[in-house]
Amino acid sequence: MLKKVFLGLLVIILLLGIGSLFISNIHHIERSTYINASPKVIFNELNTLSSWEKWNTWLQMDTTMKISYNNIKSGVGSEILWSSANQNVGNGTMTITKSEPDKTVETELNFNGKGKGINGFKLEPAGDSTKLTTYFTSDMGWNPVFKYLSLMSKKAMIEMTDNGLKSIKDYIEQMMLSATPDTKIDLVEMKESVPYLAVHAIASADKISGIFESANKLLKEEISKQKLEVSKSISPFAIYYKAANDTFEFDVCMPTNVAGKSSNGILSSNLRAGRYIMSRYFGRYEDTMATHLAIQQYAKDNKLAIDGPPVEVYVTDPAVEKDVSKWETDIYYPIQ
Repeated sequence: MLKKVFLGLLVIILLLGIGSLFISNIHHIERSTYINASPKVIFNELNTLSSWEKWNTWLQMDTTMKISYNNIKSGVGSEILWSSANQNVGNGTMTITKSEPDKTVETELNFNGKGKGINGFKLEPAGDSTKLTTYFTSDMGWNPVFKYLSLMSKKAMIEMTDNGLKSIKDYIEQMMLSATPDTKIDLVEMKESVPYLAVHAIASADKISGIFESANKLLKEEISKQKLEVSKSISPFAIYYKAANDTFEFDVCMPTNVAGKSSNGILSSNLRAGRYIMSRYFGRYEDTMATHLAIQQYAKDNKLAIDGPPVEVYVTDPAVEKDVSKWETDIYYPIQ
């Protein structure tokens, strides 16, 4: 009797082993959704790992999970490390290995020696929305047990992936909605050009505050040296040329009563006269994105062509006003 049972088990194991040969060792899932936002908005959320805590269902599975990041804020090389006592979450790292602005973000997952995987996102414009496709790929090797476990868990993985897509869709669309209702936007005309001296800079977000501080000091010294005066017609401002992978290119500008001269790395230029879309923002400087998005959407809805980089005018002096909620930043977009 035992011999028959043993032979039966042996046959089953043999059949399962043979059956596993017809199961791919590559575990792959790919799912898509459509989000009412531009590829740029979605890319910025995907490309900055610290933003994932707001919508990523995996990182929300365990509220006691310990999460940390390396010193690369976004883009290739940016890494998140997690540690959890929950066996369904475990410990591991996720590192951005590929980043194409407004197109692709790909990460490598390492589950602390228990396997690796690739998780990526593809962005495709789709009219007024964006098609977001996420994919996960892992090599299970030729172990029959891992192959069958992969096969049995695929339905649950698809459900988890769909939930993750729904979460990021809901988060971004809510962010877009909250960017517009309370944002008052006006069309204004700057009658005369404004002369200014500026320091040009390229820096990551965490370095911007320090650059502004040192640049303003240099500009005031240069204004004094050139026997100019700081203009009272407009507050100090900045012109933002590019923003990609947490790196910003901008000018820190100090308006002057008359035109100055370029000297010692300090530039002399003029803020042009003409039409602008303008909105007032109150709050922390790093949270102006929603207002920028609202202005861009306003331009699109009203068929206005943006014709140059945005300007942020810093109306409130934070050294005088300590209440952050009262810090006023006027944001201007030049239009044709």
